[in-house]
Amino acid sequence: MSKRPRHILAILTLAFATTAVAVAAPPAYAAQTITWGTTAVAYRGQTGPIALVCPAGGAYWNVYGTGTYTDDSYICTAAVHAGVITYAAGGPVSITPTAGTAFYVGTIRYGVSTFSWPTNPNAGFTIAGATTAPGEIDWARSATEFRGRNQSFTFVCQAGGGYYSIYGTDTYTDDSRICTAAVHAGRITYAGGGTVTVTPSSGLSSYTGTVRNGVTSYSWPSPAPAFTFS
Repeated sequence: MSKRPRHILAILTLAFATTAVAVAAPPAYAAQTITWGTTAVAYRGQTGPIALVCPAGGAYWNVYGTGTYTDDSYICTAAVHAGVITYAAGGPVSITPTAGTAFYVGTIRYGVSTFSWPTNPNAGFTIAGATTAPGEIDWARSATEFRGRNQSFTFVCQAGGGYYSIYGTDTYTDDSRICTAAVHAGRITYAGGGTVTVTPSSGLSSYTGTVRNGVTSYSWPSPAPAFTFS
């Protein structure tokens, strides 16, 4: 067998060295436009983030949770609550499905009220770029929903509050209203509101009412679950 001439081998080597190999770019996926009536159930178990777009001119649909939302919550309304978009303008929303949490806490943000949900029957989702500051609660909110939960909960009581019944001093029965109790405890004022952190407890055998900071609390003669401020 005859050998190839060296000059031909050199030409072939140079051709392979200088020829660019074309690599196909990955396809670009456009964000999916959803309606304001779309929940995250269809994305359950998927790996995020998932790019979506909410159209302009939205309206309220039910949402459960804060920060992490149940996946049967409506995505676009949750995104308004999270501070990512507005009803009027809509816009892009990036969600990540999660296994969820054992307890979803409802709060008020950006004019959107979400509900609490005590268990995790489904799963959840989070929203990229969501507000991380505590959500607001109204002055009628009690602490009964937190009974038996071994964690603390932080909220903002809205400015301009009013009196609601409370029982106890420093330790309050959990059917007492959180924000009024916080005024009694000297944590916030009616006029200014403010941030409070509530810690559920098993409670006392009885509760003594007092007058503090212009707020009257009542006595309660029996054991009851309770909360304190931290």
